[in-house]
Amino acid sequence: MSSILVVDDEPCVRDICVQFLSMAGYEVDTSASGEEALEAVSRRSYDLLILDLCMKGMSGLAIFNRVKSMTPAAKAVIFSCSADWFASELDEARRNGLLGVLPKPFDLQALSALVEAALHGRMEAA
Repeated sequence: MSSILVVDDEPCVRDICVQFLSMAGYEVDTSASGEEALEAVSRRSYDLLILDLCMKGMSGLAIFNRVKSMTPAAKAVIFSCSADWFASELDEARRNGLLGVLPKPFDLQALSALVEAALHGRMEAA
């Protein structure tokens, strides 16, 4: 069973992801902040991180960079409602291994497809 860490400061997004991904057969943990996410990653390894781009405190990109420095093989995708504002930063993250960006609001089929592709090597960091 693949393990996923969902990091988002919106409880409803975390709850929806846990329900949907758990029903799809994944083991899912959540964090509400970058600090919580880094603590979770220090305790165990995850097959995939799903990170909110815009959060108070530490952004999803900052979390991704910190996790990659601790675990270079880490896989991650980003949720974003403002990806256009962060295009250059996301391009750099893709060069460093970010596997994809899912625009908010997202539908569950898009989430499922992105998770499956990221976990099963059907996508490459651009």
